[in-house]
Amino acid sequence: MNRKHWGTIVSGVKTRWVTVVVWIVIVAVLSMVWPQINSRETDSNQLLPDDVMSVQASKIAKVQFSNDAGTPLLLVWYQKNGLSQTDYERIKKAVSKPQ
Repeated sequence: MNRKHWGTIVSGVKTRWVTVVVWIVIVAVLSMVWPQINSRETDSNQLLPDDVMSVQASKIAKVQFSNDAGTPLLLVWYQKNGLSQTDYERIKKAVSKPQ
């Protein structure tokens, strides 16, 4: 098979339709095999679960800064084993206003 003949086979009218059919079959098989993307529905714009920290921070910001007076700054302190009383005292000292 020479190169000139191979080019006519690849770019023929029948080959175009075979390619379309193959793509349709691939999409159909993948749609059945993989989990459906719409299996989880939400009634809001929130795409993350409620227990994610960013969602919790957003809820706190809406409650604490509801007057739209500016952009709030939220700081989060985290330790794997939880914060100790000493940690809370250091945090209070770090964020308190100088008098």
